[in-house]
Amino acid sequence: MNKLVLMLATASIMSSVSAQDAASTAEKKVWTRSSELGANAALTGTSPNWSGGVANNLAGNVFFNALAKADWGRTNLDNALKINVGYLSSKLTDLNNENYRATRKNIDNVFF
Repeated sequence: MNKLVLMLATASIMSSVSAQDAASTAEKKVWTRSSELGANAALTGTSPNWSGGVANNLAGNVFFNALAKADWGRTNLDNALKINVGYLSSKLTDLNNENYRATRKNIDNVFF
C-alpha cells in the first residue's frame, strides 16, 4: 500500500511539472548587460638636435566600460560605469647629466 501511495504521489508531482516555452522565458528577461576592457600604449621620442632637448615619453591607459539596461514595458532603467586610468613616464636629465624617469598620473575618470 505504501508503495502505491508513493508511486501515485510521484506521478502527480511529475505530471504537474512542465517546461517553459522559449517565448515565455524571453519575455521575462529584462536585463541586458555589456562590458568592455581595453588598454592603450604610446611611445614617443625626439632627436637630441631638437631645440627643446630630448623628450622620450612612454604613456599607458587602461579603461573599463560597463552598461546594464532594464526594460519593464513603460519603465526603463539604464546604468553605465566608465573607468579610465592613465600614466605618463618621461625620460629626463638632471643638472649632473644623469638620466632618470619621472612617472605621473595624467588621467583618472570614474563616471557612474
